[in-house]
Amino acid sequence: MTLATTAPGAGCDTAWVSVTRTPRDDGPPVSVVVYSTPDGWRHSTLTRGGALICGRLSRIPVDADADTAKDAATGMVSSLDACFFHLGLDVTWAPDEQPNHWTGTVYRADGEPM
Repeated sequence: MTLATTAPGAGCDTAWVSVTRTPRDDGPPVSVVVYSTPDGWRHSTLTRGGALICGRLSRIPVDADADTAKDAATGMVSSLDACFFHLGLDVTWAPDEQPNHWTGTVYRADGEPM
């Protein structure tokens, strides 16, 4: 599969992509974990190339609920996709496994996991 290298598309929110590396170099996200800390919600996003992009979900309040955090992480994945890959990515969240810790699998628009 050839990844898109064209200009950012609709839905590209460059505020989500303020990382030190270009996500395009590591491939699209394949999974994302969100978890609660005393300082707020954080994410760890694994790419197809094996890179781990981690950070705070700074757009939501520290005391936000889990659904808000998962929605923010899904929005981040969608924005990365719109900016770099153009694959129509979405996240499906696994049922609660641990308190304050959720894992999502990234799927392509055709329903195939990344």
